[in-house]
Formats: sequence, structure tokens, C-alpha cells
Amino acid sequence: MLAETPNKADALLVSFNFHTLLATVTGNEVLVAFMNDLMVRFALIAAVFEYPHVTVCSHLAHERLVDFIEQRDGNGLANAMLSHLNDIEQALALYEKKRATFDITEIFPQIRARNDQS
Repeated sequence: MLAETPNKADALLVSFNFHTLLATVTGNEVLVAFMNDLMVRFALIAAVFEYPHVTVCSHLAHERLVDFIEQRDGNGLANAMLSHLNDIEQALALYEKKRATFDITEIFPQIRARNDQS
């Protein structure tokens, strides 16, 4: 779920803290180092590619993830995580929009007719 936020810097800091805390809870130092590195890169990507007035990492999505962790619901957690990642991707302008290609004479047949008569 995408959420509006008045302060993107605060939102990024909260997101960074959430993800690194989650990694820390696992006790896996490699995962913690990876998450720290990933979150620094993510902050840069979000700063450049995030759509205006949208936060890519919603606290509501994080609450859902924590709920599934507390319930020990692995399938629910996996689905919520996939949804969270999809929301992040949707909030970033990563792809160029495809431009429609068309022949203007298809829209205005009278132009085609005039050109054919020339």
C-alpha cells in the first residue's frame, strides 16, 4: 500500500531503522550487513526515482509484516512481503513509458486522401 508522507527524509529513516532492526533480530551478521548496504542504496534510489508525494515503504505494510511474524504465519508473511515489494516497485519511476506510435493519417483520413491525390 502506498502512503503519502509530509517528510520523505523521516520516512526513509524510519524505513531504514525498521529493516535493519528486522535483520538484527535474526542474529545473522551477514544479513545485517547486507540489509544496511541495501537500505543505503535504496535511499539513493528512492531519492532519485520515487514519484512525488508517495512513500515507497509504508508503515502499514510493515505492520502487516510484523503481524504475520507474530502469528508465525510463513505463507502470510511471504505473500505480504511480495505485495510490499510490488508496492515499492510501483512507487518508483523505473521504466520509461512506452510512447504510442501511430500514423496521423490514420486519425485524419482526409489528410491521407489529400496526400494520395498529390
